[in-house]
Amino acid sequence: MGRTGPRNGKEKAGWHEYSSRGEAERAVLKEILTMGLVQASGDPGAEMHWTVLTFRDRVLFFYRLLLVGWPRDIMFCNPSALNVGEVQRLLALYAQHRLYFRRATPGDVLAAGESLYNACPGLTFRAPPPETCRSNLGERWARPMVDRAKYPQRRARDGPKSKRWVDSDSE
Repeated sequence: MGRTGPRNGKEKAGWHEYSSRGEAERAVLKEILTMGLVQASGDPGAEMHWTVLTFRDRVLFFYRLLLVGWPRDIMFCNPSALNVGEVQRLLALYAQHRLYFRRATPGDVLAAGESLYNACPGLTFRAPPPETCRSNLGERWARPMVDRAKYPQRRARDGPKSKRWVDSDSE
């Protein structure tokens, strides 16, 4: 069972269900772009992703779709992080058919694999965190319970005392 589309008419939820009109407009923008992705991809289960890596991997690479018309001065991120003026501007662009999804060419897909700037609808976005070797620092590992007398509990270790990564700026 897929999506039926955004609610409209008397069934449409009023902005009073949200704490502010701005939050209601953000929800409308999210729903409109998700429904635009559903319509362009033909997949009723398609979901819009708001980080650059997940947008590239789950929208551009998977569905071969690009979001065209995102303004250069608005950061590509979840609409919850945008101010009301930016959300209203994006809604106006969508209403004017200047913000839309289009099929990506093979060149677009290759370029997106080379650089995140080619995959992102906007020019600015939050940089993804660097990949680290371990994410379980400070956690205790389960020890086998063969013989408690022979294998006593180890003392807790806190892991390395250095940072997970070192920025080149802090050196």
